Amino acid sequence: MVNYWLMITAEFENVATLQPQGGCDDPSFTYFFKMKCGSCGELTDKETCVALERSVQIPGSKGTANLVQKAYQSVMRMDLASSKHRVVPIATVAKVIFLCNEWLCYYCPSALHSPQCKFCEREGTVSLIPGKGKPLTQELSEAGKYTGLMMFDCRGYEPVGFLFEGGWMVETAAGTKFEDIDLSDGEFMEYDEKGKCSVMISNLKSGFVVAKGK
Repeated sequence: MVNYWLMITAEFENVATLQPQGGCDDPSFTYFFKMKCGSCGELTDKETCVALERSVQIPGSKGTANLVQKAYQSVMRMDLASSKHRVVPIATVAKVIFLCNEWLCYYCPSALHSPQCKFCEREGTVSLIPGKGKPLTQELSEAGKYTGLMMFDCRGYEPVGFLFEGGWMVETAAGTKFEDIDLSDGEFMEYDEKGKCSVMISNLKSGFVVAKGK
């Protein structure tokens, strides 16, 4: 078992904080990233996705995880632009498919989200650990520092290549909140009527680092 921090940073202009729509422990916020096999080093072709509100039973165990690398059931189609899901009756799938800006997303309340390594067939799990992450603040941004947004408990796999997508909230220095922000273009620009100033987020960066200590 290895815990990883998802670390993010960005350049702010008149922005106080950046975090998921419902805070760092937003149960519906979806994390998109690739997986690297801890056995053979194989990297998944496309991104996978997990959220706190979706957990599955670990086969042969009483525990649960937000992602289990094994069997497939049904899938749900996810429109990245709207972040809405709708069920698609697909029988068996072997990998995440990205087509026409839509994901064929493995997870739904009744399905096991699970591509195992296509080379060595190693199994593993990923669990999100709430209660530890913190928003990216203006102070951290000005200092060029990162914040730990979410902790990942990974077994058998290593998370890599986080993607900024939708579902973010921006609070300005004047206290204005912009909700359900899409950062897939790598930046955000608006005008704050309350503060009478432009608002911008740019130069978004992220990375997964091994968490030290507890």
